[in-house]
Amino acid sequence: MPQKQKSSRSLLECGGRGRSPPTPLLTARHPTRRPSPADSQTCPPPRRNPAFTLVELLAVIAIIAVLAGVAIPVANQSRKSAERSVCAVNIRNVHSLIMFYATENKGVLPMPSYDAADDSPANYTEFYNDWFWQRVILRYVYPDLPLSPAPSSYILHRLRGGTCPAFARLARERDPAWQDILSYAMNQRLFLRHDGTVMNERLPTHLIATPSRTMLLTEARMTANGRPMHNMTTAHPPVMFEGSEHGGDYHDGAQHIVFCDGRVELFKNIKRIVEAPYRVNAPQDLWLPYPGAK
Repeated sequence: MPQKQKSSRSLLECGGRGRSPPTPLLTARHPTRRPSPADSQTCPPPRRNPAFTLVELLAVIAIIAVLAGVAIPVANQSRKSAERSVCAVNIRNVHSLIMFYATENKGVLPMPSYDAADDSPANYTEFYNDWFWQRVILRYVYPDLPLSPAPSSYILHRLRGGTCPAFARLARERDPAWQDILSYAMNQRLFLRHDGTVMNERLPTHLIATPSRTMLLTEARMTANGRPMHNMTTAHPPVMFEGSEHGGDYHDGAQHIVFCDGRVELFKNIKRIVEAPYRVNAPQDLWLPYPGAK
């Protein structure tokens, strides 16, 4: 019984909540009261201040910095890999739309370019503008879109699933209002030319000597305002490189090419397509559809 009273008194002296009393304890009833050894066995030690010390904060910041240094490059590589995959799918989809046109038009390809001087509603029926490749694939994507008079340039070039994500990201840096616009370019040499200047006939696919080594589409050159060029000429690749206003460094210095047979290749350094052995009339020419073509 005496021990129970002693325990109860100790708890009361600790404030009834398990906290140690101030030392020394001087009250009106016990002006000379000092803690006894029994008090130290009953009352828990005082709690420490829960705040972090400067050393602990610096250690946490250092750990976060190390983790960020590891995670950010991994995230960037994952994003670039995803962009390459989506781009390869999209350029193959555009190839399929062009082949749909060829199937429905006796095996001829659409024209890779158009006459800007005649590109107006009044002259819309001018023959190779009517056959321009970006225009003819519209009806496979927008079946109800009237093609005469000419649709606006925004509708003409906008194609969901026809944009390289890397191209779109760079274009939005120049123009935040940029929309998904067809960002692939057709090989300018894929047509029949009867004289030295005028493109005047569509190319039959059976004339393509090596479909697996003849370019159909590449990723487009970018204009200064972030718009894609509609065709790929031999003058474009030399100005397409990392840091250029004309783009070209879409996939760490590489670009996708889809060949006439539908095969997609990630081509390192697009400038090589105008150099040996891939330039026009070179042993591994990627441009001309058949020997002797202009």
